[in-house]
Amino acid sequence: MKRLLTLVLIAALSVTAAGLFLNRVTQYLPFSLWSTALLTPSAYQTAGLIFLYNDLPRLLIACVCGAGLAFSGVIAQQMLRNPLAEPMTLGIASGAWLSLSLATVFFPVTLTLGRAPVAFVGGGLALCMVLLIALRRRSAGQALILAGMILNLCCSAVGVILAMLYFRQLNFMALWGGGSLAQYDWHGIALLSGRLLPCIGFCLLFIRPMTIYGAGENQAKHLGISLPWLLTATMASTLLITAFIVSSVGTIGFIGLGGPHLARLAGARRLRDRLLWAPLIGMVLLWLADEIARRLSGGWGIAIPTGAVTTLIGAPVILGYLSRARAAGTTSAAVTERMPPGTQRPFRMAIFNLMLLPLLSLLFLTLGKGLTGWQLEMPGYSDPRFLMRITQLSAAIAVGVLLAVAGGIIQRLSANPLASPDLLGITSGGALGITGAIFLTQATTAGVMLGCVAGCGAVLLLLLLLGRRSAYAPDVLLLAGVSLTLLLQAISTVAMASGDLRVMQLFSLLIGSTYSVTPGAAAIVMLAAVGLLAALPLLARWLLILPLGSQVAYGRGINVSLARLTLWLISAAATAVATMIIGPLSFIGLIAPHIAKSHGSGKPLPFLLTAASFGALLMLSADWIGRWVRFPYEIATGAIVSLIGGLYLALVMLRGR
Repeated sequence: MKRLLTLVLIAALSVTAAGLFLNRVTQYLPFSLWSTALLTPSAYQTAGLIFLYNDLPRLLIACVCGAGLAFSGVIAQQMLRNPLAEPMTLGIASGAWLSLSLATVFFPVTLTLGRAPVAFVGGGLALCMVLLIALRRRSAGQALILAGMILNLCCSAVGVILAMLYFRQLNFMALWGGGSLAQYDWHGIALLSGRLLPCIGFCLLFIRPMTIYGAGENQAKHLGISLPWLLTATMASTLLITAFIVSSVGTIGFIGLGGPHLARLAGARRLRDRLLWAPLIGMVLLWLADEIARRLSGGWGIAIPTGAVTTLIGAPVILGYLSRARAAGTTSAAVTERMPPGTQRPFRMAIFNLMLLPLLSLLFLTLGKGLTGWQLEMPGYSDPRFLMRITQLSAAIAVGVLLAVAGGIIQRLSANPLASPDLLGITSGGALGITGAIFLTQATTAGVMLGCVAGCGAVLLLLLLLGRRSAYAPDVLLLAGVSLTLLLQAISTVAMASGDLRVMQLFSLLIGSTYSVTPGAAAIVMLAAVGLLAALPLLARWLLILPLGSQVAYGRGINVSLARLTLWLISAAATAVATMIIGPLSFIGLIAPHIAKSHGSGKPLPFLLTAASFGALLMLSADWIGRWVRFPYEIATGAIVSLIGGLYLALVMLRGR
């Protein structure tokens, strides 16, 4: 019944896309004149030329891009054995975005060649860097995921900094970043098809070894399959497909993630079946999204990114299925991540960071810039600057602790290296609430705060409703969180691409900063951080046993549903408090746990305490750098965190640790 329902839904989406296309085209070119426009085009028949050189190429490139992204998503999830993996998470889109931004600001002459070559060069360099970092770790799938994550962090950080400093020059990137399928001849579709077909054909040669690899790594080794070469060949081809698509039409999210999952929900369990159904679903989704985007753009008078509409269509479908998902018996092997065994002194790094924190705090309070340059002074207790700096100091440390611990709990509970508080959708819910407050109200401070609270609360409630049936299984909640995150980001992307003058105000509120934190808010977030740290010893046993699977946890007398619900609530609440105090802030919860693991913190309690200490140090350092390096201008704290943490993790991986 479930499979039949999915097939009916896919057929309905296809019919809807075809109906919208026919309705739009027949308004300016009757169906009876289509053959004339195709076979004997005339320079005097404008409608026929629009149909032949705009609508048809755009339709075909939507189908080709949708199929290519979904195909790449199937290969990535199969080879990386991670349900959250997709081509866009492996650094290609970020590299293309950064190369276009750099070219626009510093080397505009290169854009005379077109955006596609510049974007492809950036995506190609990103591909080479991901493979270089991963090959240092013997091409392990885990290493590829981490390498892509690191590259995403660094490129996104530099891109955000450039967008803040050169907002007017890079305003068009909001539309390109959401995907634009506009075509004016057949050259683009011919070139893209000619590039994608060899890559897809090359991947199809490895169907049998990829299928065997999906059954288990040991089984593949016993059958004589060279895993490093298999992983390198398939993932290089997959990333190359993504690079070609991104350089041609921009960043189109969700297709690479949602297409494979919808194919699996339709009953395509075998790899061969998913490689057939996922591209078909991707074609339909992108075609329908493009038709809706064109309708909305014409009706609202603004350019709506196609990628944003794709997410608005696909994410609710996945959320609907997840609401019916039941609990799995064990933790999925696809996302199982071995934690490091730990060291003989598990708390050593946390203690060292704790000793370093007062020194950095003193520098935070005393070292800064003035009208005459750098200066070192300690404001008096009655000086308003002292109260402001101590407030910002407390907020930075507390937010770093909250997000790092939340990220550590989520990664430990889900055994997934890509998991972070951002993926739960709480941060995006707060961002959407802020967006609504800016565009729908007078954007007072109280209104913005209330909007953020409402957004975070609504997402948390929806997550709990979606996860109830599955006993709050990590796979279900993470996929639901990713879908919600993409859905909420799509709405924000539409707002950012509107060209409204309030976009700059919105952008300044979404960067995450302690600049406007009040003493009362700092006290609240500090109390929350202290309370969370005090509760960690009580959570250590759950975090040690739950990753081993439901059956093992039941055998140890743990109420799995209650334990999961408690841990998810704690992580979501910590993220919500941090978001409400300083605004949406990404990557702390992703980076700090990985740095803690790289220092051998294996057991839950030392792992979380070490992650908390690194989160506090990262947040404090990033907030200070963002405030003073470009004084009097302020750089996003989240961008500085991503850049520092990403470069650190890249160094660790290149050293082979």
